[in-house]
Amino acid sequence: MEENWVADNSGILHGVELLPYGFTNIDLMKKIDWPISRAISLGAGGDEGSVWFFDEEATKEALEVFERVHRESEEKGRRVYERVAKDLYCGIEEMRALKEVVAT
Repeated sequence: MEENWVADNSGILHGVELLPYGFTNIDLMKKIDWPISRAISLGAGGDEGSVWFFDEEATKEALEVFERVHRESEEKGRRVYERVAKDLYCGIEEMRALKEVVAT
């Protein structure tokens, strides 16, 4: 979803991706069209790149997209999403409870 990660001239990142490619099957990830959102740069993140803060509105929008894709997926896809949510957020319910996101 590289096209979702676009910085404008102000240096503010647009895009929130709750399940990065590296954590799941690329074919399943193509089903997720993550929303474009404003974020605040918190500074350099070392080897991982910059650190970004996504507010409650951006996080809520991303969770809504995830819920739709999760609901519309076949059983195998739902299991993969749930496993990834467990790896990244300690479980799908914990992911659903996110209020804000800090990402690199």
